[in-house]
Amino acid sequence: MRITVDEVPGTQQRVSTTCKGLAGDAKPGDALLVDDGRVGLRVVDVEGSDVVCEVLVGGVVSDNKGDAVDVQEPRPGIAPRDPASGGLMLVVHVHMRVRPEDLEAFLVETQRNAAASLEESGVRRFDVLQDEGDAGHVVLNEMYVHQSAADAHKQTAHYARWRDAVVGMMAQPRTSTRFAAVFPGENGW
Repeated sequence: MRITVDEVPGTQQRVSTTCKGLAGDAKPGDALLVDDGRVGLRVVDVEGSDVVCEVLVGGVVSDNKGDAVDVQEPRPGIAPRDPASGGLMLVVHVHMRVRPEDLEAFLVETQRNAAASLEESGVRRFDVLQDEGDAGHVVLNEMYVHQSAADAHKQTAHYARWRDAVVGMMAQPRTSTRFAAVFPGENGW
């Protein structure tokens, strides 16, 4: 997928942007959010006025003129949604209280686990959130295509490493709450 400052009709392969400095600002590895975060991209390369991206989270993007482009996720190995769940994805919020002296090391381990988790085929999001009013309160926002993807996540080596590394850093045991993602739909994530 390419984003260009050239005025072109939008297709699944190339879309225009009014952000004229994008090609100068973007670097490989940067994350780009489109349409208020409904579509997620990762910069792969910059070629002239084009920013070449990998689609992480696909969806339909409108052009302010009524036209729309369906940006698809071309990643191989994407796990299908589970029809038994009614097509709703599983969202888990994990709340943790971290000891102040361990906060920096905890965040390093947690970010490492989150980055590895995003490579799993059944994981759509894995956010690490820190409470603005209480730095020791960290929340994971995990989104899975279905329960079996969440189960598979807990069998990975990176999860085991994270679990074992941070257990002694917590001021109290972690808690979690499970949700079904009602909106946005599949293309919104």
